[in-house]
Amino acid sequence: MRRRGWDRAPHEHGYIRALADVVARLEFFGISDRAELEDRYARAAEQVAEADIRLLMRRGDRDEILETMVVGTLLGDALFEILRRLAQVEVSGREFKGPEAKPSGRDEC
Repeated sequence: MRRRGWDRAPHEHGYIRALADVVARLEFFGISDRAELEDRYARAAEQVAEADIRLLMRRGDRDEILETMVVGTLLGDALFEILRRLAQVEVSGREFKGPEAKPSGRDEC
């Protein structure tokens, strides 16, 4: 968090404890190199958060902002999870099979 300049959440914030727990579990399962990617994950999360906040700033009144926050967070999390899985399929296909293994008739986002 310090490396990213994220200093708004107090150190006892629940998300910080949850993050530490996940990193500890990764290390427990021998996947600690994944924790080294946290800067890349944090950068991606920050980009998504910036898009979320820009969306909120385009709303006119308090009720609209609150509705967008709730619905946008729930559906935004689902959207991001699906996009991540689709990206994993694409990248793993390139990395493990090579460029010649691309399927025909691809759907586009």
